[in-house]
Amino acid sequence: MKTISRLLGIFLISAILSNPVFAKDKEVRIGTQAMFSAQSLAIAKGYFAEEFQKLGLKVQIINADTGRDINNGLASKSIDFGFLGTTPFVVANQRGLDSQSFFVDFFYRNNEAIVVKKGTDIKSVADLKGKKIAVPLGTSSHYLLNEALKIHNLSLNDVEIVDLIPQDIFAAWSRNDIEVAVLWDNVLSSLQNSEVLFSDEDLSKNGILNVCLHIARKEFLDKNPEYVQAYIRALERAIADYKQDFNAANEVLAKYFSLPPEEAKKYLEKPMWKNLAQQKEIYSADFHKQLYQVALFLKENDYLPKINAEEEFKKLIRSEFINE
Repeated sequence: MKTISRLLGIFLISAILSNPVFAKDKEVRIGTQAMFSAQSLAIAKGYFAEEFQKLGLKVQIINADTGRDINNGLASKSIDFGFLGTTPFVVANQRGLDSQSFFVDFFYRNNEAIVVKKGTDIKSVADLKGKKIAVPLGTSSHYLLNEALKIHNLSLNDVEIVDLIPQDIFAAWSRNDIEVAVLWDNVLSSLQNSEVLFSDEDLSKNGILNVCLHIARKEFLDKNPEYVQAYIRALERAIADYKQDFNAANEVLAKYFSLPPEEAKKYLEKPMWKNLAQQKEIYSADFHKQLYQVALFLKENDYLPKINAEEEFKKLIRSEFINE
């Protein structure tokens, strides 16, 4: 528990030591992760660059391994916009980072899962008791594991957790050092000789949503609403492309991630991208309660000493940007 507390607290330290600046009408910094998202397509097609150029701004894309890194960048103000899952978003916010969500990128659909090596004696989540499991702590995958165990009358105390980022999970899996892992694509589908034990789609069937969000610091959102609208326009253009011509979008992302088109297609078929009209449905459907449930998970497992009241989680959502 000390390790996770130390890691999740890094962004607070970096915030104190940094010399923060905003874009100052010169550049907007966008934090991204290697996922088949609307954000990735907007980057690959140059939509962010085009939309911010209209405001006289350049765009810098900053790659991150996990949502933890995105939070670090937001806290140090080395990035302005971030893309991450609900769990790291809630972790950082409850630890003092005043970040807010203004757009949902996608709902997971077999994009994040618990996988096991083929040929093991693990046939269900219940069989994970006492097993060593590799997962990036403080991420949506960590939350998925927790909820999957709860559904099967187990807890995180019933398993041995190994905290690894996706790239290190891939390496450990390839060396046969681990036989159970929890993570997301693109690395998930790259694990050879694996089979899915429990996925985000199974989670949704139990009424638990797992999504990826676009976020920024509250101060930045308050001061730069025109930047947020430019950012959303870029996402909307990418989502429209995806819905109108899936194959063309797949070709672009295959090139962007240096993958054969057929392999890229496996990734692109998984996420459920949401356009502006669907965004409004999500944010009007008590989405803050889903965020509160994530916070409860973190508190119950001693990753957060305390959490805000459920009503306070409404403040994490800036729905006015999708209602304009």
